Amino acid sequence: NAETVVADGLAQLPAATPAVFNEVMGELAATGSAGVEMIAGMLTPADKGKNATLEYALNGITAYATAPGNEALCADVRKGLVRAIERCADNANRAFLFSQLQLCSAAEDAAWILPYLDDSYLSDYAIRALISTPGTEPVLLAEARKEGLAAERKRALAYAFAEKRMTDAEPVLLGWLDAADARTAEQIYNALAVCGSRASLKPLAAAAAEAGYGWDNTGAADAYLRLLANLVAAGDAQPAVKAAKGLLKCDRQYVRGAALAVLADALGTEKAMPYV
Repeated sequence: NAETVVADGLAQLPAATPAVFNEVMGELAATGSAGVEMIAGMLTPADKGKNATLEYALNGITAYATAPGNEALCADVRKGLVRAIERCADNANRAFLFSQLQLCSAAEDAAWILPYLDDSYLSDYAIRALISTPGTEPVLLAEARKEGLAAERKRALAYAFAEKRMTDAEPVLLGWLDAADARTAEQIYNALAVCGSRASLKPLAAAAAEAGYGWDNTGAADAYLRLLANLVAAGDAQPAVKAAKGLLKCDRQYVRGAALAVLADALGTEKAMPYV
């Protein structure tokens, strides 16, 4: 049974050779959610006990279940991690379990992960899991479209949109700008630099100009320059070229340099050389 397999497996850790490691992890992973929950239940409070062997085992199980060819094991391992997180009361251990879930989570876990954005200790782990998990885009967008979101939630979602390069999020991000404080604006501008289209040019240009094209807390100037470069890369060079030509009058050298780089990428070296 699972108890016997877990006890025997833990007794062989740390594994003496890669072959032993793979054999033990294969046996532990085959116990599915029951084995994962059992091992996770043995974790002691991080500040009172030594969890190295248990963490080694859980990490090994996750790695084994996510390896090519072992997909059939992954779903049960994932379920075991979810249940273990729900039952765990120690923050450091919950964070470790979340770090393992992040490696194997599926789109169907997104709705379960989302409430942990409100957990002050686990919010960073939750947003990283939502970012790394394929197929979570619809859940992130649905959350972003809710009314009355707190600034902290908007920052987390904007960060996720940027990391996942979610162009569909552009209208939501633009809608958040008017009420955004500096910290929130920084995340929104960064997301728009990555996800934005020509629709983001005007607000980013205004914010960069208001900052005097300097490096303020919102990072508006940097985001604006990155947006221009990304528009060229995306094949929408015309508005980027127009904006870059205007920036050649800026008294900041790095802004002129970035504008010239945009022109060189959009027009080619020969046509950009007169501007140089």
